[in-house]
Amino acid sequence: MVDAAHCQRATDELSVILRQQQRAFLSRWDFRDSGKAVVQTARVVGILASIFGLTLCAVRFYSDPSNWSVHSTVWLIPFFVVCALFFSYNRG
Repeated sequence: MVDAAHCQRATDELSVILRQQQRAFLSRWDFRDSGKAVVQTARVVGILASIFGLTLCAVRFYSDPSNWSVHSTVWLIPFFVVCALFFSYNRG
């Protein structure tokens, strides 16, 4: 028979199961040492790639500024600036 007590027991049991699954999920994705090293390396690579792209855009802009008026690549400068800022301030 389904009554209020039965529903409460089922709810309590499901809550316990959910907490166990959540703990298991978090322990699987807990980064501790190796994951933090990977994230930090990816961050540094992102910053360097953004600076390299920004440098290439600046060299191209200063070498032939008239060429930029007909191309949409002028939007690459703000893109690389935003990417560099994102990787600089995003601590993972």
